[in-house]
Amino acid sequence: MLDLGGADALPEKATARISIFEQRPGGGEKRIVAERTLHDLESKSIKFTVDIERDLIDPDGDYRLRGEILSAEGAILWHSENVRQISPSQAESEVRLELVPNASDADLSFEQFRCDDGFHFAAAIRPERVVVRLGNRRLGMPATERSDTFQGEHGNQLVRNAQAIEVRIDDSAHKNCSVVANQSPPATDEASSEPQTEPSSPVKNEHETSAGQERAEQDTSN
Repeated sequence: MLDLGGADALPEKATARISIFEQRPGGGEKRIVAERTLHDLESKSIKFTVDIERDLIDPDGDYRLRGEILSAEGAILWHSENVRQISPSQAESEVRLELVPNASDADLSFEQFRCDDGFHFAAAIRPERVVVRLGNRRLGMPATERSDTFQGEHGNQLVRNAQAIEVRIDDSAHKNCSVVANQSPPATDEASSEPQTEPSSPVKNEHETSAGQERAEQDTSN
């Protein structure tokens, strides 16, 4: 069952998404092994079942369960504050997931970051979740068991170090990212582009330069 906290009512056409995923060693999501989406939600206590294909389960794997409530536009409205460890190979059991309201952009304080390779983005870092903005794209990354690591879907990740942070977006790693002032994050397809440099002034031909100097000397002597 999903239990939703907060006073906000469910919006029209909201959906519930329940996912079972395999955890990577050391934290982070490896792969989703089962997922279900529920429509026509009537209350903030939502019962669910998820079917799992047995051949997708690794007996030695570490599996977690999370729940989310999404708006009709796909924005995450509620999320699992803490994912639940489960054993998919065992008999069915009742699981209760407590969901908390997802912070909106208006509730978050974003800072602009730039990495050593020129990649830049905006991020709001909270203890339980990170939100990264790339142009019009918004990536949510829940906290993992490691307090310095946040992991989102498709391997997207943010790691917070003592002096800087590292991010992995769309399988590309960007290191030594630090806060910069007045830097707007570009659209995704512009994020890794090299800055354009102004063309340099054309170099004058040596004979043209000498001739010009010679004429100037003649004008001075006349």
